[in-house]
Amino acid sequence: MYGSDARLRQVGKWWDSIDEHNQTLTATYWDENSDEIQGDFHFKWVVCSLCDGRGVHTDPAVDAGGLTHQDFDDMGSQFTEDYHHGKFNVTCRRCEGKRVEPELLGDSVPTQRLRDHLRWRENDAAEQQREWEMGY
Repeated sequence: MYGSDARLRQVGKWWDSIDEHNQTLTATYWDENSDEIQGDFHFKWVVCSLCDGRGVHTDPAVDAGGLTHQDFDDMGSQFTEDYHHGKFNVTCRRCEGKRVEPELLGDSVPTQRLRDHLRWRENDAAEQQREWEMGY
């Protein structure tokens, strides 16, 4: 299904700034009282989980929800060749082409709250996409 494609749920950069020397990032999130909190968090770089470290992925407008053999047959050999050679690629929405993304370290309460906030953002984006598809 189109709305369940992970490439559509990326809502952009979730941190405010990164200090690569100290391996810390600053991020803003909301606590249980809906108060905006800004904090510094330790992180490590990991291979981007959306593009698998390629820095690009196929534009979801082309293949979100998957393509079947019949789709490729219907669209012809030129489309198939272009698709497999990356003609429809776009810069990765998660890592912004850097091939890596920050991963939070630690289990402190603020870190857990930020993780919860990030999960909420991704789930909210997916719900909005599903509502759009249903015409709401």
